[in-house]
Amino acid sequence: MLLAGNIVYLLEQEKWFRGSYLVFDLEELFTEATANRNANYYALFYFLLSKESLTPESNMVLLDQLDEDSHKTAYEVTKDLKEGIIHAVEALANEALYFQKKCLQEVLMKQMIHLNKK
Repeated sequence: MLLAGNIVYLLEQEKWFRGSYLVFDLEELFTEATANRNANYYALFYFLLSKESLTPESNMVLLDQLDEDSHKTAYEVTKDLKEGIIHAVEALANEALYFQKKCLQEVLMKQMIHLNKK
């Protein structure tokens, strides 16, 4: 944890080199909590930066759990996006085939009409 005036940085050595860290602006936190009369801001701030969260007596650290959950969520989102793209491409391909078939039928009909007139 790094304190810099009204800013609190929560850093992890493995993620620091990627520029990944949490930032808390205390002035904004107090302004939002006061303006919205919402104590949940304080509770969340305490929850994320408390000793119990950062160095628990249990085996799992909260930040590690959040990181693991974010990776699982990212995988699921990637999987959902992949399935969505496949569905969209299939729908576009089917529509293109339908359009080509319809256009081909119209061209053949016009040719038949033209041949019948001769």
